[in-house]
Amino acid sequence: MRQVLFHIPLPWLADGIPIYGYGMMLFGAFILCNWLAGRRAQKEGIPRERIQDMAIWIFIVGLIGARTTYLLEVDHPASVVEFLKRFPRIWDGGIILYGAVLGGLAGYALAYWFILRKYQLSTWKIADIIAPAAAVGLCLGRIGCLLNGCCFGNVAFPEWTGLHFPLCAPPRVILVERGWQTAAGFTMTQQDDADLRTVRAVAGESPAAQAGLQPGDVIVAANGHPIANLLSVVYLDHQQRFLTHFDHYAAGRKFVDSLHQNHQEVVDVYDDLEDHLVHQWPRGQTEFTLTVQRDGGEITLPAIAPRTLGLIPTQVYESISMALLFLVLTAFYPLRRHDGEVMALLMLGYGAHRFLNERLRDDPRPVGFEEYISVFLMAAAVLIFLWLRRKPAQYGPPRKLKEPSAKNPAASVVG
Repeated sequence: MRQVLFHIPLPWLADGIPIYGYGMMLFGAFILCNWLAGRRAQKEGIPRERIQDMAIWIFIVGLIGARTTYLLEVDHPASVVEFLKRFPRIWDGGIILYGAVLGGLAGYALAYWFILRKYQLSTWKIADIIAPAAAVGLCLGRIGCLLNGCCFGNVAFPEWTGLHFPLCAPPRVILVERGWQTAAGFTMTQQDDADLRTVRAVAGESPAAQAGLQPGDVIVAANGHPIANLLSVVYLDHQQRFLTHFDHYAAGRKFVDSLHQNHQEVVDVYDDLEDHLVHQWPRGQTEFTLTVQRDGGEITLPAIAPRTLGLIPTQVYESISMALLFLVLTAFYPLRRHDGEVMALLMLGYGAHRFLNERLRDDPRPVGFEEYISVFLMAAAVLIFLWLRRKPAQYGPPRKLKEPSAKNPAASVVG
C-alpha cells in the first residue's frame, strides 16, 4: 500500500502537492486504455479521434456514476450539501465499479448522440474495440485499490500469504471495531480515576512492543504533538452536532449512558491520542513516534509502524484475473464471427470473476447489489451470444496458408 506516491515540491507549500497512488492509476488506466482502443480502431478503419472523443464522455460520466453509487449505497451523506462536499474526494477510494459501468453506458449514449451518430458507427463494433482495453483498465484500477488500501479481503488463514496494511488503511477501522486487533498494538486505560493517556496493555511482538512501549507508560506526545488528558464525545441533539470533553473516563461514560437513555445519537467517543492518530492522521504516513512519561522522566520511543492482520489479497487476484482476461479477449478478437462477441466475452468473464471474488472481500460495499449485477452480466452475455449466433456471420474463419505445391515447393498460396 502506498497512498501517496510522491510530493511535488513547491516553495509556498510545506509538503508540496501530494500525488496519490489511486488517482495516478486511474489516470494511467485512462491513457493506456485510450491508446489501446484507438490503435485497434485504426486497424478497423475507424479514426482514432472518434475513440478519444468517446473515451472522455465515458470516463467523466462513468466516474460520476461510480462516485454517486458509493455515496448513496455506502456512505449515506446526511444532506445534499454533505453529498456535494464528499463527492470530489475520489482519492479516498470511494467508487463502485458497477456504478461506473452504468455511468459509462450513459456516457456512451451521450457520446453516440452528439458525436458518433453522424458517422454511422456500429455500437457492437465499438464495444468490441474497447472490450480488451476495458480489461486493462480494470487491472490497473485494482492496482490503484491496492495502493489505496480499499476493496480489501477477509482475514486470511495464518498459513496463507496475506497483505498487511498500515495504520492509515481502511481495513484497520473494520478490524478494530470488531475487536480482532488493536489500532496500533496497544490499548489505553479505562479506569475511572486514571490518566486517560496511560497505556493499559501492549500486544506481544507488535511494533509497539518492539519500540519499547510498556504498560503503565503515559503518552504525552505523538509525532511531537502534545496529547491532552481528554475524552471527547460527539453527539446529535435535534439534528445538530455537538462536541464535549471530559478528563475522566467514568464521567465520559456516564454522559454517554445518559444520551442513550434520552434516545440521542452518539456519533463518536474518542480520546486525544485516537483523535491524533486516526482522525487527524496525515494521508500516506505509515509510522509514528511516541513520547512517554516513565519513572519520572520523558522518553521518545523509536518510530512505530503498526500493521493489520494478514488479509486475502483480493485486489491482486482481480488484477491478475483481468490481465489474463485481456489476453483471452485479444486472442479471441480475430476469431469472432459477429460484432459484439468480444464485449459479451468480457461481460461473461468479469461477471464470473467478480461473483467469486465478492466471496473473499470484506470492505464496506453494497454486497447484494454487486452480486446481482455480476449474475446479470453473465446472463446478459449468454443471451447476447445466443442472439448473435442466430444471425448470419459477419466474419469468416481466419484464413490459413495452404501447403506448398509439389511443383513449386517454395510457393505458398493464401486461401
